[in-house]
Amino acid sequence: MGIDHHLHQHHQAADGLMNLFTKANLDLSVVQYRLEKEFQQIYPESANPMKLVSRIKKIQDDISTLKEQCREVLTAKQVCNSISLRFRVMKC
Repeated sequence: MGIDHHLHQHHQAADGLMNLFTKANLDLSVVQYRLEKEFQQIYPESANPMKLVSRIKKIQDDISTLKEQCREVLTAKQVCNSISLRFRVMKC
């Protein structure tokens, strides 16, 4: 029962991390939208402050990649934990 509780805690931690990535991505979307509107109002078209917006978009893409990699790591960890648990049971 202790092992199940321990695995459940890891799931909660991973879920928390996924939620954090999702919130960060949404927050960056809001920042991107506001900057685009502000730049359109303040700067002439010849000025290019949109580079900052492009960088924010790149960060959003990176966050999506990190989320996927985190899922893959969690899956691999669960497989390792399952194998480890089976070996422990076999030794007993």
